[in-house]
Amino acid sequence: MMLYYPMCLPHSPLVPTPLDPDVRAENDQRKAMIRYADFKLGQILEALESLRIREKTMIVWTGDNGSPAEATATSAGRSSSGGKGTLKEGGINVPFIVSYPSLVPAGMSSAALIDFTDLLPTFAELAQGQPGDAVFDGQSFAGHLLGLESDGPRQWIMSMMHTDARLSPENRLISATRYAARVVRDKRYKLWIDEDRRSWKLIDLATDPEEINNLLDSRGSGHRRARVRLERIVESFSPEDAAPRYEPLPAHPWDLPADEAIRRFNQSK
Repeated sequence: MMLYYPMCLPHSPLVPTPLDPDVRAENDQRKAMIRYADFKLGQILEALESLRIREKTMIVWTGDNGSPAEATATSAGRSSSGGKGTLKEGGINVPFIVSYPSLVPAGMSSAALIDFTDLLPTFAELAQGQPGDAVFDGQSFAGHLLGLESDGPRQWIMSMMHTDARLSPENRLISATRYAARVVRDKRYKLWIDEDRRSWKLIDLATDPEEINNLLDSRGSGHRRARVRLERIVESFSPEDAAPRYEPLPAHPWDLPADEAIRRFNQSK
């Protein structure tokens, strides 16, 4: 089986939760929503334990984007702020935690580069299944997850920033620009590309995690090599972004209008 749980926690609008119904200050509500997300995950783990399948169930716990700029946190002794809606690491680099007691080594951390497009081929390999004849951008990192390989297969990853996307009459997702601004990075360097396909910033993430110092015109040999290496990757991209077709999913018998779902939730408390 596979269970996909797209939890909307923590997310605006910030509200009290069933565990903390009386919190009123905005930051306290954000903390309460984080606690409630942890509580809901705990319920899932308890259910797996009660079914005696926890040892052979893989849990993948991640986010879709970073926090807003006003949200700050401390990690590894360094204070950082969110970057949601931007191409900074605080907006696009999210936690990715995997627990699989019978196969995945515990207590390990990894600097491997992965992308959400990698999940489907990874899950297919883990399940010993075939993803069909479709062509995927993703690459399986199953071997790295299982401790069989020291690193993942990726040498670089990319994030794009589409603006003012709209649906065309043909149900295609059209961006306001033909070429979205984007960043391409390896484990150390990150190259920023504008909507005219021009490089405009190079960051050394190892020494400048806040992404302040632009090294694009630096004469340092390492910086020049990084720029050339990442620009060659950018040159391989199409000069115009695709316009993918949006196909709405059919309605399910368990779907409820939002007001009815809220009414039932309030009755259950």
